Amino acid sequence: MIVKCRSCGAEITWAKTSTGATMPVDVAPSDDGNIVLLDGPRGFLAVTLHDDERRSYRPDKKRHKAHFATCPDANVHRKPRNAGRATP
Repeated sequence: MIVKCRSCGAEITWAKTSTGATMPVDVAPSDDGNIVLLDGPRGFLAVTLHDDERRSYRPDKKRHKAHFATCPDANVHRKPRNAGRATP
C-alpha cells in the first residue's frame, strides 16, 4: 500500500525487515538504493543489500532507499534505539 509521508509528502510504503521491524521505504526506485522490496504473505519484505551485493545486483531489478535516508524530517519520526527495552 502506498501512502504519503506525514512530514514531506513523499510516496512511501511500509515493509518488514528481517528482524520484524517495520520501516518506511521510498516508493520511487533509486539507482543507489540498497533496499529490495519482496512481496511477502502480509505485505512487503525489505531486504538490505550490502556493498558487495549492491554492486552485483541485477540492474533490471528495482532498488529503493529507506525513507529515513531521504526525508528531511526523519529525526522527528525516528524512535530511540532503546525504545521498548528495559533499563537495568
